[in-house]
Amino acid sequence: MERLSRKSQLVLFVAISNAYLWSLFGIKVLFDIPFGYDPGQWGGILVLVGIPASLIAAVVVTGISQGREGVPVLIKRSLAWRFPLKWYLAPIAYTSF
Repeated sequence: MERLSRKSQLVLFVAISNAYLWSLFGIKVLFDIPFGYDPGQWGGILVLVGIPASLIAAVVVTGISQGREGVPVLIKRSLAWRFPLKWYLAPIAYTSF
């Protein structure tokens, strides 16, 4: 399989991410599910299922463009610590007070 261009990868990423989210919105409208953040309600479950939409799209596009060996590289680079731990904890500490 030939490699996708960067522009094609971006277009495919946006298309998959939007299709995923709009399908969840379609389920919400079709079954008349009220919106909410409570995971005990159907609306909250849809929100939780929709949160990783960009992650799913990124993994799919990476798998298509770089093959199976590209997905672990993507995950490894995404989880790399680029700053000291205190800078990751600072926003959490700030918002909790």
